[in-house]
Amino acid sequence: QALMRDPVVAADGHSYERCEIERWLGGGGRGVKKSPLTGAELTHTTLTPNHNLRKEIARAQDAAQVVAAEVEAAVVAEGD
Repeated sequence: QALMRDPVVAADGHSYERCEIERWLGGGGRGVKKSPLTGAELTHTTLTPNHNLRKEIARAQDAAQVVAAEVEAAVVAEGD
């Protein structure tokens, strides 16, 4: 499963990748107005940016890059 790039919160309180929930809500012209997770009717289709989740994802990606660099440096050092 890929990390979200543009997380948003829907009316059901769950976070989704913007392009995926927009596709779900568009429904190929059917206009689905139900939560993809619970099946409950959504009271509205407004999507709110989830800034906190976006920051946490960026923080986790940065930490993963630091760890990868440290591992690579350790492997190179062992080879010397």
